[in-house]
Amino acid sequence: MMIRSCSLLSVVIVGVLFTGVSDTSLKLGSRKIVVAVVVTLGMIIFKVYDPNQKKDEHKTELIGIVLMVFSLIGEGLLPDFQAVIKQNFKPVPTVLLVFVNKWTFFVTVAFSIVTGHFL
Repeated sequence: MMIRSCSLLSVVIVGVLFTGVSDTSLKLGSRKIVVAVVVTLGMIIFKVYDPNQKKDEHKTELIGIVLMVFSLIGEGLLPDFQAVIKQNFKPVPTVLLVFVNKWTFFVTVAFSIVTGHFL
């Protein structure tokens, strides 16, 4: 849960270090970066120092970690990729939403078939 809550940080890291956007209105501003860092630190502090959570309740599986890493990479790259598409092709926002949902659907179905959870 904590890793999932920190997805803002992956977006900021990609947006600052690996951006392909040249239009300054589509780039991350310093205010957004500060907000993302503060929110991420707040989530970490909240989850690490949760007094209601027992230490022996955690069970982490390798497949879960792999999926979370891919999810964070995807979430980090998607906004920058969409900003490049907006800059170059100027699509309607709903078109971007449809394509993201379409590919998410295909990946989810493929993963559920591979792991045997489709039915």
